[in-house]
Amino acid sequence: MDDLLGPSGEPKSLVPIAGHSYLLKLGRGAILYWVFDEPDEETAYTLFVRLTDKEAHAVHEADYLVGMLEPVRGKLKFPGALLMVQHRGSKKIAVRRFIIPSDDSEYEFVNDLIYAASYASDYNKEVNFGLAADSHNLRDKMTQLETEKWALQAETRELKAKTHRLKERLARLADDQLRATKPEIQLAESLGRLVSVAS
Repeated sequence: MDDLLGPSGEPKSLVPIAGHSYLLKLGRGAILYWVFDEPDEETAYTLFVRLTDKEAHAVHEADYLVGMLEPVRGKLKFPGALLMVQHRGSKKIAVRRFIIPSDDSEYEFVNDLIYAASYASDYNKEVNFGLAADSHNLRDKMTQLETEKWALQAETRELKAKTHRLKERLARLADDQLRATKPEIQLAESLGRLVSVAS
């Protein structure tokens, strides 16, 4: 693993391993960039795996004849990986998640990888279709909520107008009642004055 250090002892960030594969050194651990198959001259299947320092060291030191992840595959701390299919000369890339099995044979593991890679673009289409459907449903729900909001706002305005009209009516009734009882109040006051003068 001395290859991970530069001439003055500083860590290198990108370390070539077998074929077109590399370890990308992080502050803690590394990312394995493993080109595991090239089905034709234009296509590369790549797996990105997060490794601990210990796992990266084991992968780096493994014999060339041993499978790339075999020294650590059974005990990976981070078994979730990203599978990328890239067509050279094209900006089109298909990416999907891949869980690295700990108990399959190396043959089964690599076959699963190749199978998943060969259908990565279909997987992306399905995911995109699902996202588009969810997006459409959310837009419909937002439109419905917006309509309900406008209806509630209209109802609130109508209730405020009714409340305002009722308050005005109540004020008019109070004025009418005051005007209606004014002569009685004046009479009572006059009688009160008469009684006080007489006594």
